[in-house]
Amino acid sequence: MENSVTQTAFETKLPSPPDGIDGLLQLARRRHRTEPYAAAEHCLNANASLEAIPNRSTRQQQQLSESYYLLGKTYQQVCDQQNALQALLQSLQIAEKQQDQAAIGARLILIAAAQANLKNYSEALSEIYRALGIAQQVADKQLEAQALNTLGLIYLDLAEPFRGLSYIQQSYDILEETGGPEQIGDCLNSLCLAYHKLGNPEKALQYGRQAARSSHQRGDYHQYAVGLLALGQVYYALKDEAKAMEAYQKAYEISQQYQFVCLASTALCLAGGVLVDRKQFRNAQRNLEESLRLIQNIDQHPNFAECHRLLSELYAQQNKFQQAYDHHKQYHASAAQRYQRDLNSRVKVLELANNLETANKISQALKEQNHALREEVRLRKQAQARLEEISRLDPLTKLNNRRYFFELAELEYARSQRYHHALSAIMIDLDYFKQINDTFGHAVGDQVLTEIARRIAPVSYTHLT
Repeated sequence: MENSVTQTAFETKLPSPPDGIDGLLQLARRRHRTEPYAAAEHCLNANASLEAIPNRSTRQQQQLSESYYLLGKTYQQVCDQQNALQALLQSLQIAEKQQDQAAIGARLILIAAAQANLKNYSEALSEIYRALGIAQQVADKQLEAQALNTLGLIYLDLAEPFRGLSYIQQSYDILEETGGPEQIGDCLNSLCLAYHKLGNPEKALQYGRQAARSSHQRGDYHQYAVGLLALGQVYYALKDEAKAMEAYQKAYEISQQYQFVCLASTALCLAGGVLVDRKQFRNAQRNLEESLRLIQNIDQHPNFAECHRLLSELYAQQNKFQQAYDHHKQYHASAAQRYQRDLNSRVKVLELANNLETANKISQALKEQNHALREEVRLRKQAQARLEEISRLDPLTKLNNRRYFFELAELEYARSQRYHHALSAIMIDLDYFKQINDTFGHAVGDQVLTEIARRIAPVSYTHLT
């Protein structure tokens, strides 16, 4: 299966005659959510026909803009964000020449989504605020709702769930009066994701179920698969592993049938995490390796880091430390690269936010603005440092966890190689611990672990740092 849709991925047919363009676009509109590769081929054929016309009429220009627009939406369906962005920018250029404000706004919304998926957050926010301004200027409520929903999703991705939920809720309020089923379904999925990120699984489940029913009834299988993945995560947060796995399995089957490669990879990765927790290592390994295979040609996909992290944990639990170490290195490299990229992007976002605030409140002067920005950066650094500390510690014993042990071990091994020093490690085993749990209960077992951790803490590997 191909992992990205490009023009070379299709056998492009001979250009259709001009009177067949409407038919191709109609097919593309109907098939882009369920048959993305076929829809992309229709768009490419329409583009070939229209680009061959030397002096295109206004109508033909509109057709070309729509064809690139549909092509961009189709590329997004198969997670090919770079080609999606290129197609959408071409569509936007034509719409701007024609001064079609509604078309410009619609294209800016998808461009913002593509930029966000590429982690170009400042560009995404610039485009979506521009789209929101156009929607309000032309009084297009549905366009405004789409822009607000996309803006909310961007802030969710920026780890600002309260702000994200605020925009998504505004979108939903508008769509309840003016929106169509497809738009409402998208917004319901967004509400599910927002409440999940806010730690409110009951509310997330309510919206997620509504979204799944709506998309399933309409036959919108891409949105249905997206909703199932969100529902699976909510069920897992509610400790219902069986329903989570059922949702992931359905999402995977739909994604396989309709060639939604990224969604299939995500379903396998999420299911792999559940299987690791269940200690079903063989099935977990199969899922995670297949998830990585599906996205091997997609640059910087977030599943890379998560799959390698889970594989490292999987092998470590089986005492296969070399394999665990190899996957941990790949996880660490991928996560570090994404972290640096996200950090650079978030700095740009802060700069953009500062510029917008200055424009809206110019009378407040730069001193107050700069102080607010510095304070926000300081608080974000504190929060990041706290998150890093939490990610390193076992929540029960407060000792460094296995993942951080591998990071430290890697550093110590490199140091011993560099300076030709001996390297040793001590393993401590607790005899008859199972009997303690079986006789007195897990609560007492936890107390035993906590007390042992307290006593060995002065000589634990925390001091290797």
